[in-house]
Amino acid sequence: MKFPIRETILAVFACFLWSTAFVGIKIGLPYTTPLNFAGQRFMLAGIITLIFAGNYRANFRSLKSHFFVVVKVGFLQTFLLYLLFYLGLNRISGALGAVVTGFTPLWAIVLAHFFMANDRITPSKAISFVLGVIGIITVAVSSGNGLGTVDLFGVSCMIGSSLVSAISAIVVAKDNRTVPAIPLNGAQLFVGGTLLLLVSFATETVSVIPDPRYFGALLYLSILSATAYSIWFHLLHSKVKISFLNLWKFIIPVFGAILSWLILPNESPTAMAVVGMILVGAAIIIYYARKEPD
Repeated sequence: MKFPIRETILAVFACFLWSTAFVGIKIGLPYTTPLNFAGQRFMLAGIITLIFAGNYRANFRSLKSHFFVVVKVGFLQTFLLYLLFYLGLNRISGALGAVVTGFTPLWAIVLAHFFMANDRITPSKAISFVLGVIGIITVAVSSGNGLGTVDLFGVSCMIGSSLVSAISAIVVAKDNRTVPAIPLNGAQLFVGGTLLLLVSFATETVSVIPDPRYFGALLYLSILSATAYSIWFHLLHSKVKISFLNLWKFIIPVFGAILSWLILPNESPTAMAVVGMILVGAAIIIYYARKEPD
């Protein structure tokens, strides 16, 4: 099959950016409540994206005429996804969260099979995605804290979050061909962030400790979200298959583990983690080496 080099580079770069988000979230959370932090992050990311998109009048007219699409994508991609993500991750260990989130590409390949005519499941494609899931589980289990206590509500929220992520990719791939990808991303980030803030005000005792580290983390995460999601929406807007894009999400925990080993003094690679990364690499190789027709 033809190797889409440009799309691969963009997908890997977006996934690398997402893998660094955990550090920023960890730095910022002590200074405010989770949903308030998330709401500020995505509202600011939306504003940044819309500013750099330029062509303001034309984009405004396009977004206004596709208002329902913007609200639908913002509700799914930002509000519901991250509401479930933060609620779930607050109740379970990070390792277990990584395992559950690692199932997102598997959800994506199944949903794409049923809802995208040109993205069917083939035997070797299925094998590559299952190998990727096993690799993610192996990397997560290799963490020092293990999987922790299983909280059914927390796990259910994380499963819901990963499922919403896969559903939103289908929605964006189908809808944003009629709306410019970058303005759609900026508008949906702003809408989703606004909804998160409203829920935060209704359910949390909101306070923000004014600390440079908090504002630095908030700015970094906002720029990260604006960049990574703009790349992802651009790729979904093109003819790149959803199963191909979501395959690369397997490398997010891998990048996260490597960054932890490089940055955190008490973190070092383990044999299980290396085995898990090898499995993820094998999944990607099998995906590209497959001979079945798409």
